[in-house]
Amino acid sequence: MLSGLLFFSAEAVAAPDALIEQAHQLDLEDNPAWLNLIHMRSGFTGVNRSEVADPQFFLSVNGRMDAEAELDATVRAFSEDSAMACRFPARWHWLSRFLDMGTKAECAELDSWKQKLAAQHLTLLFPSMYLQNPASMFGHTFLRFDQNEKSPLLAYTLSYAARPDTQDNVLSYVYKGVFGGYPGVFAVQPYYQTVTDYGDIEHRDIREYSLNLDSEEIDQLLNHVWELRDKQIDYYFLRENCAFQLLSLLDVARPGMQLTQDRFLLYAIPVDTVRSVRDAGLIESSAYRPARASRIAQMYVQLDAPLQTLAMDCAERTDCQPSSCTDCRLAGARENKPDYARVLELATEIRQLWDKDAQALLSQRSQLIASANWQPFSNPDPQDSHDSARWHFAAGKHEQQRYAEFGLRPALHDWLDDDSGLIEGAELEVLSLRVRYYPEADYAQLQQLKIFGMQSYSPVQPWQMPLSSEINLGMYRISDEKVFYAEGGLGLSAKVSVLHFFALADLEIETAPQGEPGEAAYLGVHAGVRGKIFSGRLLLDGKWQNGFAGYEETRKLFNAGYQWDVSRRYALRMEYMLRRSEILNERDIRLGLAGYF
Repeated sequence: MLSGLLFFSAEAVAAPDALIEQAHQLDLEDNPAWLNLIHMRSGFTGVNRSEVADPQFFLSVNGRMDAEAELDATVRAFSEDSAMACRFPARWHWLSRFLDMGTKAECAELDSWKQKLAAQHLTLLFPSMYLQNPASMFGHTFLRFDQNEKSPLLAYTLSYAARPDTQDNVLSYVYKGVFGGYPGVFAVQPYYQTVTDYGDIEHRDIREYSLNLDSEEIDQLLNHVWELRDKQIDYYFLRENCAFQLLSLLDVARPGMQLTQDRFLLYAIPVDTVRSVRDAGLIESSAYRPARASRIAQMYVQLDAPLQTLAMDCAERTDCQPSSCTDCRLAGARENKPDYARVLELATEIRQLWDKDAQALLSQRSQLIASANWQPFSNPDPQDSHDSARWHFAAGKHEQQRYAEFGLRPALHDWLDDDSGLIEGAELEVLSLRVRYYPEADYAQLQQLKIFGMQSYSPVQPWQMPLSSEINLGMYRISDEKVFYAEGGLGLSAKVSVLHFFALADLEIETAPQGEPGEAAYLGVHAGVRGKIFSGRLLLDGKWQNGFAGYEETRKLFNAGYQWDVSRRYALRMEYMLRRSEILNERDIRLGLAGYF
């Protein structure tokens, strides 16, 4: 019994059996709203089962597998013990719409918790992808409980995440994250702490989506969070993750939307769930909160070259006095007060990015009344990015053989795709495959399977020099021979106008079960350039690799690709590949249509 229960209902409540019979007549056990309340879904297997694994969440011993049994036990519990309304307030609130449940008991502990959150509006938050952390590489979503008269930074946020075992190694972490080895937990913390964690430490932009839930719907969502607050829910990185569980809360808040049904049977990518919320008509406005690194980049391009140099000089010297800045440029900037303000503010942001003391710059800025007059910071909205899944059909020629090719990629993005709304210079692909059919020889084969591919080509900036990296794992064919490979690289990239250059030291390990000697290792260089041309993107890249184990050969690989966007959902793509070595020469060219869904 909850300590917050003050008194029992004084009103007579109908007999449990009569209420249960009434519930059956209304088919409440099959009502989607009831199934959402107990998280009962059929999923990919077609077997009805609740996603909540904790037996304390159920009042029937068969409740996890039997929605009717759980409904009967819930109605009976409410009729016989009014304390249950404080333990399961969301269930009580929904059932009371159909059944005479009497007067709800007062729940002091629940009411106190709600008053602390004081939620008057609800905002869905989407931090951008963070490729340096495997758990965050697809992005993240959480909710913020806003109050009318308080800064959003003082509001509380609700997130759902796995609680990993700190003793686990990387392989255990990946395995348990994918296959449900960790419990998922809901956590509440102030938004300013969230902004610090995501925006200042991980340099992730945050997109804020104001939702049009009314006060009753927000209250019901909080009721359901209360029901789940200490319950174990198995966490699955691919599907029952942060994004999916927040959709389940919105389904409870506004019955009928069915955000978690049908569409996300196998996996739920955060940006796709944001689009699902948009399509349900929940989003009424959107705001952009740039990370510090993004603010610096947008501030920097708003200054002319002399002021950019001066801001960097001030950031490095801290005091930024005329005698310490080259050619006394600061004295000239002071003649134009907005310029002076912009220089000081940019220099302050840079020092804070470096985690260095910026008090001297802040002090000088506080003495200046003039506004910096920055243009508003902006970035394409992630919900407007291309859909995560992609198919393609292509016709091509490999040496002298013609073929037809079908490709499928469940997630998420490669460097020829439009990166609007996503991270520039990033590529992230999971289970991308290509199947080819050769009509002249009348056979089909799996040409390529990229199990996982990640490229992060963050360009060097005057204020930071991030490492660019790549990791690829999968299988491809060379002259009809299957080759399994693992590849990794580290280097640098730079952006000049619309051109993005990169160069990395590259290590690739291969095994060919049917080949001789079978295993090989190559060390080399991977370099290339990507450019935005017309309504598409051109990518040229090459590898020079020297075998130091297995095949002692030097091989060269050149790839060229161009994608032209016909519309938001369709694109034409041309790709060319040339491979040369002492023991192998081959070329491949194909042209196809890609579709996003």
